[in-house]
Amino acid sequence: MPRQAGTAGKQPIAPPSGWVAAAAASLATHGFCLLTRAPEGQSEGQSEGLLPSALCDACAAASSERLSTLLSRARALGFDPTTDKVLSKEVCSRKPGGLRFDLNVPVRRTRASETKPSQAKPNRAAEAKPSQAKPNRACAAHNRGSAARVVDEGREASGGSEAEHEAECWAALHTAIDRLARPVLEASGLLLGTSRADFDDDAASAAAAEDARCVIDRAGCVESFPCAPQQEPHRDGPERGLVNAFVPLVHVKRASGPTEFWPGSHLDEDFACWQPLEDDDGVADERRPVAPAGRKGDLLLFSYQTYHRGLANTSEAPRPIAYVVYAAPDVSDRINFPATSLYDDTYMRE
Repeated sequence: MPRQAGTAGKQPIAPPSGWVAAAAASLATHGFCLLTRAPEGQSEGQSEGLLPSALCDACAAASSERLSTLLSRARALGFDPTTDKVLSKEVCSRKPGGLRFDLNVPVRRTRASETKPSQAKPNRAAEAKPSQAKPNRACAAHNRGSAARVVDEGREASGGSEAEHEAECWAALHTAIDRLARPVLEASGLLLGTSRADFDDDAASAAAAEDARCVIDRAGCVESFPCAPQQEPHRDGPERGLVNAFVPLVHVKRASGPTEFWPGSHLDEDFACWQPLEDDDGVADERRPVAPAGRKGDLLLFSYQTYHRGLANTSEAPRPIAYVVYAAPDVSDRINFPATSLYDDTYMRE
């Protein structure tokens, strides 16, 4: 049995249990997992996600304003963002007419020593459905309180500056995401090559475990506009050691265009989404794609290696999804955004 890692004067890192273990198992096995609020204590018809609704609203407004400014800049350069491909370090629309805009947002990149492991209590309900592990109410309430405090403190410290307040809103959201995502990621082993519990209980191994903790690589927000078509199945990058943490900033229904995943595709280098979904006996393949619905403030984790696609947005409203990219040590996403800025004098069409 693996031993816990610990050092003198520190509490040992407990093996994952409850919802953390369920979510980590789903992430490692299926390549994705949805963290959602446990139904206990919610009245019929109540639809509350894990993260504060007001914080999601603030970030959605910040994203919309930032995107509007960037698209105005693109138009000034002669682009039509509704039909042209736009590739810059601030925003990317990677397919002409795709109506999906991936924008970078402010983020404070973390070092391993800056974030302590979560001590969230387990939830028995999570063990029944690993792909929809459900953190308990106390965990969600803790996130709600800490996120609200960060926003309030940021507003006071910024003195009303819009740019600084925007940065504080994103920082509050990223803090809330990190409290839930990090223990799952570290238990899954996807960003370490092994689970933290695999380290021996001695000072050298404990130090190695601490150094191996995942870091925040970057953050952004994807806005899918009304009439955005269905994407082609794809991976977000060829390199292992990167995981997305998605948070819907609005309720995502089928018409909004949820993200569809191919379970287990992150483990198969030769996986092809166009392979038949039934064998010779007509039995459905276990890797049939699924599109988990997400409420505003839920958390969806998935590996860069997992095949997925955004479905068509047939609704009348944009679908903003905030995200944080977690990386293994010495790994970074170097392919999804170019280095050229929309504000560079040398910026040219592709």
